[in-house]
Amino acid sequence: MKKLLFNTFLLLFVVVVNAQKSDKLSIQYKTFSENIPDELDDSFISNPTKMKYHLMAKEWMESVAFLLKIDGNTSEFETINKVTLWHEKPNPAQTAFGLTRYYVDSISFVEQRTSFEQLYLIEEPSNQIKWELINETKVILGYTCYKATFTKIVIKSVTIEAWYAPDLPYKFGPRGNHGLPGLILEIIQNEKLHFTATNIYWDDDVWVLKPTTGKKISREALGNMYEVAIEGMFLEKN
Repeated sequence: MKKLLFNTFLLLFVVVVNAQKSDKLSIQYKTFSENIPDELDDSFISNPTKMKYHLMAKEWMESVAFLLKIDGNTSEFETINKVTLWHEKPNPAQTAFGLTRYYVDSISFVEQRTSFEQLYLIEEPSNQIKWELINETKVILGYTCYKATFTKIVIKSVTIEAWYAPDLPYKFGPRGNHGLPGLILEIIQNEKLHFTATNIYWDDDVWVLKPTTGKKISREALGNMYEVAIEGMFLEKN
């Protein structure tokens, strides 16, 4: 009888542990920009129109939500459509972020992007980010996170600061950032644009799909297209 009870307890323990270590989960993130400050000077307070557009921009940015889905060794990051309080106007922040979807597995990193009214696919090898690990910590959602940074060129130099949680052994994060020894719970781009985790859900119904539609293009070729477009805009103004 004792042996039966022990075996039953052991089985229940294994089931509970396995449930806690599910490889299917989703993480919700919010965003905000330090270019849109909370504290305003007198020029905003004395100008109702300026104040209105400041509050509108702040609400637009903070109303955007993102979802990182993880299924084992694959992940997908996309924008969640949300209604803003400014119903009479489309949310440009949500529209801009919604143009890109990111997929990562152990072999490939895929960026599906709408640019120049065309859907493109950029596919590169994964785990190519050369992170610099820094011995600084902070707590996000109750998890101790460590800092890592790297710099990349996207038309111009972009610095990425990541905060990852080693207690969550998933090598993924917002906007396709990946390859750290733990789940990335916060990304800060150029010290201004933040993507911060707000909730983590373990859910066996999470499914990750690799993007397959779109015209294949290299990151360099798409970058050249942006440079030509920017030059054209500059020439038109002059």
